[in-house]
Amino acid sequence: MTEAQGNHDQRPSRAAPRPMWWARTLQNVFSEAYALPLVWVAMIIFFMVLPATSAQFTSAQTYAVIVGIQSVPLILALAVLVPMIGQDFDLSTPNTLLLSSMMVALLTTRHGVPVWLAIVLALLAGLVIGLINGILCAKLGLFSFIVTLGTGSLVFGITVYISDNQIVSGVSPTLSDVMLQRVLNLPVQFYVGVVLAAAIWWWIRYMPSGRRHTYAGDSREVALLSGVRVARVRIGSFCVAGMLAAAAGVANIAQSGSADPSGNPNLLLAAFAAVFLGGTTITPGRFNAWGTVIALLFLGTGVTALQIVGLSSYIQQIFFGGALVLGVLFARLASRRRELKEEREALREGLDETDEILEAQGMGQKA
Repeated sequence: MTEAQGNHDQRPSRAAPRPMWWARTLQNVFSEAYALPLVWVAMIIFFMVLPATSAQFTSAQTYAVIVGIQSVPLILALAVLVPMIGQDFDLSTPNTLLLSSMMVALLTTRHGVPVWLAIVLALLAGLVIGLINGILCAKLGLFSFIVTLGTGSLVFGITVYISDNQIVSGVSPTLSDVMLQRVLNLPVQFYVGVVLAAAIWWWIRYMPSGRRHTYAGDSREVALLSGVRVARVRIGSFCVAGMLAAAAGVANIAQSGSADPSGNPNLLLAAFAAVFLGGTTITPGRFNAWGTVIALLFLGTGVTALQIVGLSSYIQQIFFGGALVLGVLFARLASRRRELKEEREALREGLDETDEILEAQGMGQKA
């Protein structure tokens, strides 16, 4: 036995003992990835036993209402999510939602356009808005936060102009009949949101274009050196965001039956809170579709419970604002832990390669 081989044999093994299957199961269930769903379940149990809310939270109808109300915010949150995976912000999404709703309302009530064609035109409008945002950000190098804030204000002005700042009602009930039809006591448009979330998850996880989008979000410089057309990827993400925001507008008018140019000021806050808070669960440290869905339902449950208790309407802003701040904080911490984990894994792989080299050298000397 050579000295090099003897030194290699004397080094302690770096492989940690594998825990039992039940220990691994508990570790996975109570890991950071599933902390938010567990907190959500604990919240529900708490409100089920709280006297002021026990009657409502022991009724299945309450959960059906919570889920139904979150249909529009869910689709809007997915619109916010797609650019954020690539480290871009799109603040124009709620105003794209307003424009889409108003277009469907005006085209169907005042111009006699069929509902299906009005929906197609609204989606195309969202696509154009996303394309403009993408070109300004990706091609001209402008900061997405400022650009989408400006285009969102422009879209809002267009919405107010074409509606004469009036609520437009009298939309054909056909759209509502389809989108609000109940399946297992939940509206169809919620299932549409879930299907969209599943599609985004599949795209990011399994499609080459989705993986390139993730690479661009991790580091645009590295992605460029790897051959990724970052500008095209970013423009595509803004286009998807615009169409999803327009789809949220269609769901919104189906839910309310009218188009209000003033909109809901809490929609953008709720969407960003859900995306950041969702980045702390399922795949901590990365914005992801299923985490966004869970976070949005968590926020909806909390707001509903607080309103049942009898707190004033401003509690919604406080709850969403606090969730957004905490979501940003926890997402950053989770991202930092993920980076440290990747660094440790890279270091461990380097040490393993060193061991293999030393072992090969020892065998060569022995030969």
